[in-house]
Amino acid sequence: IGVHPFSAITAITYQTATEFYGFKSLSEELGKQLDAILNVYPIKYVKIGMIPDNESLDVIKNTILAHNLTVVLDPVSISSVGERLSSEGFEIEIERELFPLVTVLTPNLEEASFFANIELINKTIDDIEELKKAAEKIVKKLYLNNDVSEIQKAIIIKSAGKDKDNI
Repeated sequence: IGVHPFSAITAITYQTATEFYGFKSLSEELGKQLDAILNVYPIKYVKIGMIPDNESLDVIKNTILAHNLTVVLDPVSISSVGERLSSEGFEIEIERELFPLVTVLTPNLEEASFFANIELINKTIDDIEELKKAAEKIVKKLYLNNDVSEIQKAIIIKSAGKDKDNI
């Protein structure tokens, strides 16, 4: 189908399936990684995951703007064992700096709870209206401070790790 994936590493995490020991930001190397890829290949779309710090956020934002990239953002902020992958409250920076540049946002329930300021943890299929309300609230944030409002934007709220009776 003509798709060639590339990776740029934002951080190294030290963890097992049950314990988290820490992470190291690779913000100094991130720009070099992105330049190596973008100077050779005609990249149009990017998916962004963990953003560990402001330096990485700046590199990512500047790269998106410089190359007019279409962005899918998975705003990973907590490890699978519940430890932070950035400083407390860094999601606010991501929301302010990246949401206007994002086309598709893919938060899990915890992340969606934060961005919508609505408690979504342990919701069931019976709570679908509340989930829709949260999604609508977050999508509006994707359009804030955005000169390109004609671009269609979307949110996909994931429920990773939830059983089939919970969303």
